[in-house]
Amino acid sequence: MTSAHAVTGAQAVSVVTADQRRFDAEVVGIDRRTDVALLRIAASNLPVVAVGQSGELCPGEWVAAMGAPFGFERSVTAGVVSANPRYMPGGNGVPLIQTDVALNPGNSGGPLFDERGNVVGMNSMIYSASGGYFGVSFSLPIDTAMRVADELRATGRVTRGHIGARTQPLTADLAPAFGLDAGLGALVVRVDADSPAETAGLRSGDVVLAVGAAAAAMPYAEIQERVASATQGSRLALRIWRHRAPLTVQVGVIQSAPDMPPKLVARADAHEVRFGLELTERKGVLGISLQDPGLYVQGVSGSAQRAGLRYGDALIAVNDVRVAGLADFDAAIRAIPESDTVALLVMRGANRSYVAIPPRVSKRAALTPSVRPSP
Repeated sequence: MTSAHAVTGAQAVSVVTADQRRFDAEVVGIDRRTDVALLRIAASNLPVVAVGQSGELCPGEWVAAMGAPFGFERSVTAGVVSANPRYMPGGNGVPLIQTDVALNPGNSGGPLFDERGNVVGMNSMIYSASGGYFGVSFSLPIDTAMRVADELRATGRVTRGHIGARTQPLTADLAPAFGLDAGLGALVVRVDADSPAETAGLRSGDVVLAVGAAAAAMPYAEIQERVASATQGSRLALRIWRHRAPLTVQVGVIQSAPDMPPKLVARADAHEVRFGLELTERKGVLGISLQDPGLYVQGVSGSAQRAGLRYGDALIAVNDVRVAGLADFDAAIRAIPESDTVALLVMRGANRSYVAIPPRVSKRAALTPSVRPSP
């Protein structure tokens, strides 16, 4: 299980275990509303984590996140729970765990652990004006993530009831402005055009106090759950508070369009030319020193793009063979079996590192003769 935004738009997805085994992954399904994606790999006897109860987390409790911020694998950061649950204003009603745990790009989809080592959340997003950590981060409660994963495992998609109204929790601070005493209910902030909510006459500033025959005002989460669990074509009775007076509105329910998993391509292609790299000899590139010959990346796709190469990189070596030109590069590639991993020494700015290109064909396929002898 990982974040949906981590695999959306991906050409290929792989899972690497702590002992550096790599598995091609199939995306079983995604749900953008909760930002959950479920992956399947062909592996067995993998270690598993213990799942805790996210609903039992209280502000002030210590938690720790694990991930790969900026590519630094298996990094751990710690902090405390700031609020649970936290709903984003004007959001989609998904509960979140707010913490001050440092999360950065590369943490998405990683686990959030409680003090007992149980997973209580999945790292999802940060609140920042710069794109970096600003002291406020959010994780999806593991209770919610597991419910979504179970539905994705069963059907490959998540379906929900939908009425076309965007809401936020009515807090104790906001309640007096609408003539209410308690911070219960859902405050409507937007009504979608041509939606059942618009047809029913809902408007911004309405407060949904309850769904169905409930006499008492409901918590925000329960209202969201009642709407989401309603079936398409059914009608809900919403108890509304408008202009300091109660009324009941009948609203139809439609089904939210389920998210479809991305279509993945093979991780490597035996017919790729130079792994999808468009290369120029560095001696012909303006501003590049001739003292360090190599190849300059002008375009990238396919296996090289999936491995992380990008425009402007310089190639210095293939495995342990230095390459000064295109002829050297092609000769080095021809000398490596298609069933072997290729390591490219890449220079990006002043930094150098090796990047792995996966085998162009599997070892099993490489050992299978293309023409069978006659009996």
